[in-house]
Amino acid sequence: MQKNIARGLLIGALVVALGLPSFGSVASASVTAKTKITKEARIAARVQARTAKAAAKAARIAARKAKGHKRTLPGKVVSVTGSSILMSKGNTTYTIDAAGVTPVNRKGAAITLADIKTGHKISVRGTVAGTTVTNILKLRDITLPVSTTTDTTETN
Repeated sequence: MQKNIARGLLIGALVVALGLPSFGSVASASVTAKTKITKEARIAARVQARTAKAAAKAARIAARKAKGHKRTLPGKVVSVTGSSILMSKGNTTYTIDAAGVTPVNRKGAAITLADIKTGHKISVRGTVAGTTVTNILKLRDITLPVSTTTDTTETN
């Protein structure tokens, strides 16, 4: 399939290089007049085809980046304000829009945003665009709970 696309781009580039008016006339010109295509025209056509292919790939990547993509980010909570959480991961601070999201603890039980404190470790899955995380699918507080066990050993 990729060979056919590359050949199509090459033929299209040859049409442009030869200055022919349409794709159909290239077939008739090559059959009836047996037009010789120079080496320079073939090279120019290949370069143009590669440039067009690279431009299409760059456009796809740019569209994907502009749209944002879903990923999971672990990090530490810097602050919690209303429905917004600031989380740091390495040297980057992310703003998490947690409106309408029910966070869960490490066991999967539902908690509130008020239960998430500064310094807690969290994991968030959502659409990341730059340093903003929106469309949250999962917000999980993965901090170990504080142990409430008491020392029961007796000292004499």
